[in-house]
Amino acid sequence: MSHYGTLMFDVEDLCWPASDDIALDLAGILTRNQVQGTFFVVGEKARLWRSRGRTDVIASLAPHDVALHTNLHSIHPTVSEYLAPCGWEDGVAEAVDLMARALLHDQPTHLVRREVYGPDAEPPAGTKPHLEWNELIVACEALAQFVAINQRLPANLGTVADPIGIGAFGAAVASALLARDADEQPARVELVTRRQTPAIADTIANHVRAGIAGWPVHDPQIDPARILLHTAPVLDAATGAGPG
Repeated sequence: MSHYGTLMFDVEDLCWPASDDIALDLAGILTRNQVQGTFFVVGEKARLWRSRGRTDVIASLAPHDVALHTNLHSIHPTVSEYLAPCGWEDGVAEAVDLMARALLHDQPTHLVRREVYGPDAEPPAGTKPHLEWNELIVACEALAQFVAINQRLPANLGTVADPIGIGAFGAAVASALLARDADEQPARVELVTRRQTPAIADTIANHVRAGIAGWPVHDPQIDPARILLHTAPVLDAATGAGPG
């Protein structure tokens, strides 16, 4: 009988720079023993490695599987805080809206959550096979304008002659963001006919697992230095005393 084990590590410490070496050491031990591990890396942790010049840590993970362990992890608002006001349909709609707006920006920017609800109609029976990159950007602009006015997703984008169901569009935007995050920009993005928002959620989850770490969804009021708000004691403005 054969037995198999999986070695998985959460890499999520954003406070202590010396923790960078823990991932380096773990990856080195596994590599020397010809064992492949899975490292669930917080997006902000990866950016900290880059800003600190820790190319050695990044290179050490190359032989291993790397997965995304949320974008900002414990920086407020956390994922649960961010989506607390949302149900399933509007939570997914929120994500599609954020992705479309993120694709419109060449550089990361602060995107504010807004109340967005799912579409109120069924998708078209069929859709065109692909979108050229410029068509995708135009569709993102149209979606952003529609949501700003109506506070919900349209069932279809595109034209009357060539409608694009919001499910197919959501999957295409997720693929485009993944490609752009890998410094690639395909000439066209495939469109696959999909159901509405529940199917979009599955696609989003799959692409997040594949490594999108650049979705700028944190609160614009967070300090630019990305201070972890929960690690600092709250001081009374008058006395300077901490809680308790």
